[in-house]
Amino acid sequence: MEEGNEAEGFAAGTSWGDVPDDWCCPDCGVREKVDFVPLASDSVS
Repeated sequence: MEEGNEAEGFAAGTSWGDVPDDWCCPDCGVREKVDFVPLASDSVS
């Protein structure tokens, strides 16, 4: 997360691997991390 989201507890630079599997997106409501698809230009760690 380049921008981070302090309100959700994620500092800028948080690795996607450090986001809990049960995290729910506050913007789109996707309920599980596995439902997200990485962009081709992003690296997943």
